[in-house]
Amino acid sequence: MGKPGPNPEVVAEDVLEVFRDRADDSEPLTAPEISDDLNCSRRTVLDRLHELAERGHITSKKVGGRSRVWWISDDNVSAHDFPVDDPLFSGEPLLSPDDPVDETEIDDVLYSEG
Repeated sequence: MGKPGPNPEVVAEDVLEVFRDRADDSEPLTAPEISDDLNCSRRTVLDRLHELAERGHITSKKVGGRSRVWWISDDNVSAHDFPVDDPLFSGEPLLSPDDPVDETEIDDVLYSEG
């Protein structure tokens, strides 16, 4: 494995998964621990941690001169916390705004596998 470096493909949800994959997801973690787990730079992880903190998903506390620990907020479940694999909220739009949908077809459009 190469030296960790910037990885723009690491997104905030990847960082959340590191917390959720732990046996105790309330265990505080440091940016270096997360960057080791994701094999990316500490700067990338810090950017994603700050993004998650702004969204209210995680909390942090300074625990020394330059050290900070992070953990999942107790109130991190929000109406905007959609599963990343939910086709309704990720990827290409299911419909174009210009495509009319008959009311009887809504379930087929929303829940079809195709």
